[in-house]
Amino acid sequence: MFEEQQISSGLSVIHCADGIAVATLGPVCVVLWRGAVVAWRFELQRKGLAETVRLHPGKAVLLCVIEPTAAPPNAEFRRASADMLIGHGEDLRCVCSVIEAQGFRASVIRSVLAGMSHLVGRKELRKAFVANMDDAIEFLKPDVSPATLRRLAPAIAELRTTLAPAAEPFIVAQD
Repeated sequence: MFEEQQISSGLSVIHCADGIAVATLGPVCVVLWRGAVVAWRFELQRKGLAETVRLHPGKAVLLCVIEPTAAPPNAEFRRASADMLIGHGEDLRCVCSVIEAQGFRASVIRSVLAGMSHLVGRKELRKAFVANMDDAIEFLKPDVSPATLRRLAPAIAELRTTLAPAAEPFIVAQD
């Protein structure tokens, strides 16, 4: 479906430029957010998750790594994100968001994501908001194989080095 590029960690990179990276490692769809949520970036995330679910139905996992430079989504993209997660039903096992911002930025992003989580409504969909990759890996243990988990943090570290800085500054989304 996508032209993917393998990097040395084994991560299959779907897109890595312009403030967003979308990649897969087995059943894990990794989305590294460095820029603001805008339509074309959201579409890359949606397509990456859809492909992961297609290849790993019932076992797919979404891992969003939200860097400090990323702005939270506005109301339109909060609803679209919830709809995206709902649309995959039981084929999506869990969602984990790593919020790397500190202080006020982290609070804003965490509040926005918590609101989106309530829109999803699926109690059986495990969801977590964590501050670092170690906590994300701990959360993912019930759903992801140990071999994949061992490769995940180094793969994301490698992915970060290939993603250029986002062109836009941090902006709190306006509704």
